[in-house]
Amino acid sequence: MSSDGVAYLLSKHLATARVQCPSLRQKRVTPHVLRHNTETPITLRHGRSIEIPRQLQSEARNRIRIIGQQSKWLVARVHDV
Repeated sequence: MSSDGVAYLLSKHLATARVQCPSLRQKRVTPHVLRHNTETPITLRHGRSIEIPRQLQSEARNRIRIIGQQSKWLVARVHDV
């Protein structure tokens, strides 16, 4: 399923949920927020360390940072030529 499909289904069911639970009307609910709000309880429920998802997120942030630095360096090189 595509990310757009997930967003569509979430918005569809969120509209129904907001009728039943008015406090949801003031909350921002996106697939990204939903993922973070469900990841921790599921991890803890299965007796796994919360450190593993944290380490993975940290590694992903570091990779993105490195890619960004390399991109800036390449752009600077292209403009220098």
